[in-house]
Amino acid sequence: VSPTVPVEVAAPVALSVDLFQVLTAVWAIGAAAVLGYKLRVYIRFRRSVLGQNRAVSDPETREVFAACKAQLGLRRAVELRENSLVPTPLSTGLLRPVVILPTLPLSPEELHYLFLHELTHIRRHDLWVRFFAMLAVALHWYDPLVYVLNKQIKDLSEQSCDERVSAPLDRDGRFAYGSVLLKLAADTVAGPWEWAVSL
Repeated sequence: VSPTVPVEVAAPVALSVDLFQVLTAVWAIGAAAVLGYKLRVYIRFRRSVLGQNRAVSDPETREVFAACKAQLGLRRAVELRENSLVPTPLSTGLLRPVVILPTLPLSPEELHYLFLHELTHIRRHDLWVRFFAMLAVALHWYDPLVYVLNKQIKDLSEQSCDERVSAPLDRDGRFAYGSVLLKLAADTVAGPWEWAVSL
C-alpha cells in the first residue's frame, strides 16, 4: 500500500469586514442616488406635465374610449384626460390609471386604435412591469447589463402591445393602425419619462 500523500487545501478567500462594509456603503449610496434621481424625475413629471391635464369633454371621444374599454373587457376605472404638453397618447398611474391624449385633431378611427393600444398597456399591467424594472436598475446600478435589459423590456412591451392590438385586424385595419402610430411617433422626442408608457 502506497503511503498517503497529504493534499494542501487552499484557504477560502474571505472579504474582510472593513472591505465588505465599504462595498455595501458604495452600493447603498449608488442605489439611493439612482432612486433619488428617479423620484425627482417623477415629481417634475407630475408638476410640469400631469398638472396640465384637463378632462376630455368631447362626447364622441369619450364614447370611443368607453367602447374600447368594453372591447377589451377592462372593468377597472381608467380616467381620460387631454394635455397640450404630451406629443403622443400615453398611459400612467400605477394605482389610478389614466390615459392622456395630446391636443391634436384625431378621427374616431384613430382614437379607436390609440385607445386600444393604451388600454392594452393598462390591462396587462405594463406600468407595474416598468416600475419593477426601474427598481431593478436602481438596485443593480453597477451592472451595465441591467440597463440593456431595462431597454429591452420597454421595447418588447411596446412590440407585444402592438401585436396584441393588430392581431384581430384585417390587412386594411393593420395598415390603418400602423399609419396612426407613424403619424404620432414621427414628431415624438425621446421619452416620455419612465413613469408612463406611450407609443
